[in-house]
Amino acid sequence: MTNPVAGVRKWDERASAGALPLQHTEGVFESLFERSADAIWLYDPEKGLLTDCNQAAVALMGAECKEQFIPARPEDISPTLQPDGSRSVDKTAEVIAIVEKKKGHHFEWLVRRLDGR
Repeated sequence: MTNPVAGVRKWDERASAGALPLQHTEGVFESLFERSADAIWLYDPEKGLLTDCNQAAVALMGAECKEQFIPARPEDISPTLQPDGSRSVDKTAEVIAIVEKKKGHHFEWLVRRLDGR
């Protein structure tokens, strides 16, 4: 939109994201997942397993490929205790309960690399 007085273009605050076709959603997710600098794991609550991860997670774990540690339970790739003193197995259950209740949760998790560090 142009301001006739100043001849300056004004910001149009209408969202354009709604116009994107839904079929692009999967590709966008996959791109964000794979290209993220942050380590990301996908968790299947029905199986209780980490089912996938991105390349940043592979590098964080000191692995050559994700198949070296996926599938796994979160506590399988973690030290016995998390930094807050809680057992990783208990913390897993706590985080899952929060995610199920709130439909999302941001948290940090201490992992144990494949070399034990």
